[in-house]
Amino acid sequence: MNYQNNKTETSVIQLALKRAGFLDGEIDGIFGSNTRNAVIAFQKAASLSPDGIVGPKTYAALLPYLKGYTIHRVKKGDSLYSIAAMHNTSIRKIMLANPTVDPLNLQIGTNLTVPFAFSVVPTDVPYSYMLLTYICEGLLMRYPFLSGGVIGKSVMGKSIPYLSIGQGKDEVFYNASHHANEWITTPLLLKFIEEYSESFANGGSLYGTLAVQLF
Repeated sequence: MNYQNNKTETSVIQLALKRAGFLDGEIDGIFGSNTRNAVIAFQKAASLSPDGIVGPKTYAALLPYLKGYTIHRVKKGDSLYSIAAMHNTSIRKIMLANPTVDPLNLQIGTNLTVPFAFSVVPTDVPYSYMLLTYICEGLLMRYPFLSGGVIGKSVMGKSIPYLSIGQGKDEVFYNASHHANEWITTPLLLKFIEEYSESFANGGSLYGTLAVQLF
C-alpha cells in the first residue's frame, strides 16, 4: 500500500508507532521522514528488515498496538509481576483479562492475554473499518465480561459488529456510523463502552452512578 496516498491508513500506522514508543509528535496522516524513521526503528527493535516499508510482517508486528493487547506464553520462572514489567502494564490489567488464571499458580505453556497500559479506543485518528474491528477485538479481550459478534452485513457486504454489556432485564440499543459520513459517532460510542467497562471492572462510577448498578 502507498501510505503517502492514504492518510487514514497512515494515521493508523502512526497510532501504532506512537503507542509502541517509536513516534514523537502528532498523528498527521503524512508518511514523511519522521514516520519512516520511526518504522525503521521499530523494525530494528522487532528484528525485522529495516527498510522503512510497512509490509505484511511489519504490519503484523504493529497489530498488538492497535488491538491494545498481546499474548504471552507462560514459561518457567514467569510471574505476573515479571510479565507485567516486561510489557509495561499492570498486574491488575492482566488479572482482569484472565479471570480463570490463578496468579499464584501460573501453568507453563498457558497463553495469557496481556493488555497494554494505554486505552484501546483512540480519539485522535480517523477511523477505518479495520481499525474498528481491531478495537472491538481489543475491548473483548481486555474486558471478558463483554460479549460481541456480528449482527448482519452492510450494503458493501462488510460484517457489522456489535458489543454487549450487562445482564439487566431492560435493554438499550445504541448504534453508530449509521451513515457513512457519521464515522465520528463510532469512536464516541466505543469510548463510552471503554469508560463504562473500566469503571465496572474497578468498582467505580460513571457520571455519578455506580457502574455495577447499570450492569
